[in-house]
Amino acid sequence: MIKTQTLIIGAGLTGLSAAYHLRGGYLITEATNEVGGLSGTINYKGYKIDHAIHIMYFKSDWVYEWLTKTIGIKFYKKERLSKVWMNHKFISFPIQFNLSEFSFSKRLKIFFLILISRLRIFKLDKKIFINWAMNNFGSLLTETFFKPYNQKLFGNNIEELTTEWMGDYIPSPSLKLIWKGLFNLNKNKVGRNSFFYYPKNGGIGEVAIEIKNKLNGSILYNEYLNSINIFEKIAYYRSGLKVKYDFLITTIPLDKFLEKVEKLPIEIKLQTRLLKSNPITLLHIMIKRKSIGGDLHWVYFPDISIPFYRITFSHNLSQNNCPPDCSALTLEFGGIVYDKDEMIKKCFEILIEAKLLNRVDIESEYLWEYFDDGYVFYDHNITKVRPLLLNFLQQNEIYSIGRYGNWEYSNMESAIIQGKETAERMMYAKH
Repeated sequence: MIKTQTLIIGAGLTGLSAAYHLRGGYLITEATNEVGGLSGTINYKGYKIDHAIHIMYFKSDWVYEWLTKTIGIKFYKKERLSKVWMNHKFISFPIQFNLSEFSFSKRLKIFFLILISRLRIFKLDKKIFINWAMNNFGSLLTETFFKPYNQKLFGNNIEELTTEWMGDYIPSPSLKLIWKGLFNLNKNKVGRNSFFYYPKNGGIGEVAIEIKNKLNGSILYNEYLNSINIFEKIAYYRSGLKVKYDFLITTIPLDKFLEKVEKLPIEIKLQTRLLKSNPITLLHIMIKRKSIGGDLHWVYFPDISIPFYRITFSHNLSQNNCPPDCSALTLEFGGIVYDKDEMIKKCFEILIEAKLLNRVDIESEYLWEYFDDGYVFYDHNITKVRPLLLNFLQQNEIYSIGRYGNWEYSNMESAIIQGKETAERMMYAKH
């Protein structure tokens, strides 16, 4: 039995930030042998491979100052170069503000349908994402981009997806910018990641590693939580470890944590079953050829017949992510990929058609990854259920935070802020 004032489950960015700002009196347990969670990096034969695309775009001056000056991370600042593969050609992202890249007849049709949707007297329910997209971008862009892309991303029944997750992830539907885009008059980049930051060394995982290096408490690796008694405040691990705590911070998926709670009230158990998410499968391709994809950072693939929804070009995020004269791509799939060999063949045909790879690249090295929780699915249930579940945990002095602990669609910056704010709230409560 180990005793600690605060037990932190999960050494991702949220847990590490919470530990740093607690300044002591904590123990972190991590189920794997590394920090970072989904924001970690694999070192593989000279390649630094992130678990899907993770970049930073600093809405908070504090986070930028803390990471660069206190933690000491050096970042590249890059201007986003991103495309959408539609109708067998590349369109600049965001497509709604780059309509000049469509044929003249198609761009006029898209804009006409946007005007019709804006002028409708009887609007659709804007709390449903597809209706929101239809109201703002018309039927053609909705059916060819917004609907199929998010179906691949979130899975489940896309007709039930609400708008609660959006925040500013989708650029504001400005009719003025859409109009200017008809004639290629939008000279400024649009969107929250139009300029982004990425570590110069070590992949995105360097962020977590450097925070870890500044901690003054302990991290126990390869400690998988089996069960937890929240009334006696004891956590039980697969290794046989038992941890007695006063306060608990958990960053593992909310539904999976609650499944581990002993004697969980039946009403909480029933509500937990209403939570939905979509797993992700990643295919990393290591290619012994430079300049794959030109200067592209990532590309979206909304077509429902294409199995992956996005490709990231790791070598263009940082030249240090690959050995000299080499490239690396990461393909992201919503859901589980079963026949991996057949999937590689299918993906290569698509990448060859898009002129991103050549047939000789089929001899490259591959690395598959799977994550059970990729994207939380927002429907009407989550609006009702999540506050009840989080409140139940807080009543038992448990803080469930972060992208998965708080069961939300959020980014690395949010994880760092949540860790800090939770630590400050706990220190205030202790005094």
